[in-house]
Amino acid sequence: MDTLDIVLALFWGCLWAAFLQFVRIGQWLAEKRTWVTVVIGVGVDLLIAWFVIDVESWVRVALIVAASGLGIIYRSIYNEHHERELGDRPRLPNKTLWSLDDVHDGLYVRMEQNLRAIEEMAHNMGSSDILAGCAMVQRDLEKVRRRVLDARRGEYTVTM
Repeated sequence: MDTLDIVLALFWGCLWAAFLQFVRIGQWLAEKRTWVTVVIGVGVDLLIAWFVIDVESWVRVALIVAASGLGIIYRSIYNEHHERELGDRPRLPNKTLWSLDDVHDGLYVRMEQNLRAIEEMAHNMGSSDILAGCAMVQRDLEKVRRRVLDARRGEYTVTM
C-alpha cells in the first residue's frame, strides 16, 4: 500500500494549519473569511486526490464536495454582507454575553431588592436624607441597567 498521498495530505494539513495560526493574513482569513480557508484546504485535498484516483471518481467526489459546500459559502457571504450593514458594532463572544446576562439578571435584581428594603426602612424611620440617597442610587442603578442591556446588544457609547 502506497502511503505517499496520505503523508502529503498530512504535511499539507499541518502546513495550512500553521499558516492560519501564525501568519497575520492567515489569522485574518481564519477569523473573517473562514469559508475561503475551507475552500483552499479542500481544493488542495482534491488536487492530491487527482493524482491517486481515476478521473471519473475524482469528478464525482469534487462535485459532492462542491455541492455540499454551496450552502455554507452562501451563508458566510450573506453574514459578511449583513455585518457590513450593521457597521462597526462589535460581536461579543458568548461568554461575555452570558456574563452581561448574569450581571443584569442576578446583580441588578439583587441590588434593586436591597434598595427597596432600605427605602422601606427609611420610610419607617422618617429619614429624608436616606430616601434622597436611595433615589440617587436608584437613578444610578437604572443607568447601569441600561448600559448592561446596551452592551448585551453590542452597543457601546463612551460617557464620562
